[in-house]
Amino acid sequence: QPGDQFEGSALAQTILGFGEKYVVYIYRGDTSEIGTYNITSSILKQHGVNVVGIEYTPAQSDYSNIVASASSDVASYISSGAPRSQIAVVLGGYGTEAANMFTHASSDQYLSSVRWFGIEALNDNSLLSDAQVASFMAKVNLTITAPQPSISPQGINFAEAYAAAYGSPPEPYSNYAYDNAWIAMLSILVAG
Repeated sequence: QPGDQFEGSALAQTILGFGEKYVVYIYRGDTSEIGTYNITSSILKQHGVNVVGIEYTPAQSDYSNIVASASSDVASYISSGAPRSQIAVVLGGYGTEAANMFTHASSDQYLSSVRWFGIEALNDNSLLSDAQVASFMAKVNLTITAPQPSISPQGINFAEAYAAAYGSPPEPYSNYAYDNAWIAMLSILVAG
């Protein structure tokens, strides 16, 4: 997985590239996402972007309070005269936590009217299998940053074999796990 400094920088550059000036950044309270938030928000602030951060606790059953807080922050930006076209929400989360937030946000008048950005872990086919979540992601033009894995014979072989076996492309981080399995296997062969 790319380090926080790379993901944070890419995320900030993407947000800046879309001309956003007001950001509500929801991020998972773990080492990786706190690091990504710190780097991204620092770069955005250096470029004059207003950033409000909302840290959330992982592995909760419901995130309606986090979504309500983000909605209030977006509403505050709007009431202060910020155009919706320059307001963005960033999600530094994934999996069922992200699905829960997207579900709540889908019926929110403020959160469903601005663009969303996110981390590479949102490149998750399970999010798209929920029609409400998928519809919301499309409506808010969810834009994520994700590394492009190097094209190699082994990488191509892995992606094709995975798709043939499971009927869909590999999930995020599968390529890293695949590389790690190869390193382990070759190390065992060399060490005997």
